[in-house]
Amino acid sequence: MREIGWTKQLRCQTGYPPQKIYHGGQNLWPDDAIIPGFRDFYEKEYWPAMIRLGEKMMRCFALSLKIDEHALVPMYDESFYVFRAIHYPPGDSNTGPAGCGEHTDYGCFTFVHSEPVPGALEVRTRSGTYLKPECKEGMFICNIGDMIELLTGGLYVSTKHRVVSSPRSRVSVPFFFELNYDSYVEPLLSSPLVNAACSADRRQEGAIRYGDHLYQKTSTNFMQVH
Repeated sequence: MREIGWTKQLRCQTGYPPQKIYHGGQNLWPDDAIIPGFRDFYEKEYWPAMIRLGEKMMRCFALSLKIDEHALVPMYDESFYVFRAIHYPPGDSNTGPAGCGEHTDYGCFTFVHSEPVPGALEVRTRSGTYLKPECKEGMFICNIGDMIELLTGGLYVSTKHRVVSSPRSRVSVPFFFELNYDSYVEPLLSSPLVNAACSADRRQEGAIRYGDHLYQKTSTNFMQVH
């Protein structure tokens, strides 16, 4: 698997100590002479469209919890989004390594646009079985991330999924719509649905800053370069 990723250039709003800002690096772009228009397309067209989609999803999410659709806007109005381009080489699903092991995504919603290679993406159900969602041209697959599970006290469950080897090469370009880096997250007990579903243990866990959650996840998955 080969991967390259870009993020929103970080600007923390709360004056958090610099040593606690873990993801402040600059995006690296291919030379425009090699891939003309690549940066312009993603920065000026694709990302803004995906951000608008993420914001609409968050408003729908709020309404589904029976709270005001704009109640959560201060938590994502500076979304620390992430965009990745991933190439999965062909392989044998029986003997080759997995394209990506089982995991959940870190933030709110992941919009996956992928080449239509059947069976490469597998989604785990609550019963432990795996579904193979169909990827069609022009279609997005949407995963629920950890922050949605935390905000709902477990009413919504973060999607466990994995990528298995496929005889065909595949390119996937997921867009991760996240909360603000400095947003503090805990169950939304103002929602009658969350208040009814949230366990006593979850109520006592306290709020977590999204940037800290992201660091805890990525520090175990990616090599640190000094």
